[in-house]
Amino acid sequence: HGVVISDALDHGLPGLGLVEVVDAETGRTSLIDGARWKSSMDTKERLADLRKMGVSAVGISTLENPFIALQRHFRSHGVSR
Repeated sequence: HGVVISDALDHGLPGLGLVEVVDAETGRTSLIDGARWKSSMDTKERLADLRKMGVSAVGISTLENPFIALQRHFRSHGVSR
């Protein structure tokens, strides 16, 4: 089973204008335009790619309870304890 996590930030940061971000590993700072920034692939595309490879996959938003989403997924696929 595969899990794709999505977050509201995947859809950009409209209305924020320019945002300074810091790379946690390198300490390098960058300025991004929040209205133009967007994840390169959306959740539906990621799920479709996994499913094309034969993976049973579920998409979970950071806005929902992950335990309930996973439980719903596994029940719908006949997986029990």
